[in-house]
Amino acid sequence: MEKLEKIDERIVDLKWRALPLVERLMTNKEKLRETKYQVKNRKSQLKWYNQSCYLSIVMIALLNLYLLFNDAVSTEFKFFTLIVLVILLAQKLELWLRYQYLNEVHFLKRIKKEINH
Repeated sequence: MEKLEKIDERIVDLKWRALPLVERLMTNKEKLRETKYQVKNRKSQLKWYNQSCYLSIVMIALLNLYLLFNDAVSTEFKFFTLIVLVILLAQKLELWLRYQYLNEVHFLKRIKKEINH
């Protein structure tokens, strides 16, 4: 039973980490135990967000490459697009981490089910 309790604690912690920052600030970890979390739906949403973020990164990277060789564009605009690229990369990293947390939740639920049987 101690193993099951540890698995439950880890699942709740990973679910909480997989929430967006705003939801983490507004909700409590204990509330996750009471409500239905819908891991599969959240994973599919995060997968779509991750792919769209990848597309945005590619487009901004191509724009940065074009601006790098264009002398008619101001340096401030080049730095701005570079900052936008860095922000998109940080968002991609966060989305990837949240997706990995949900994968681990899914894996731990399977382990828990096998222990119960």
